[in-house]
Amino acid sequence: MNWPGYETLADLRELMMVAWVGHQVTASERAAAEFARRMRSLRTGKDRDQWGPL
Repeated sequence: MNWPGYETLADLRELMMVAWVGHQVTASERAAAEFARRMRSLRTGKDRDQWGPL
């Protein structure tokens, strides 16, 4: 976690998680709601700790 590139790597991982949930939105209303929550978090920079499981 002390590595200078850690924050960038963590952000990239979160983006990949959002993309994965995005593929699920047509299959489930729960996935669609979670995708919307995650996109809102990415746009605002807030509430990333509120992401739920699928």
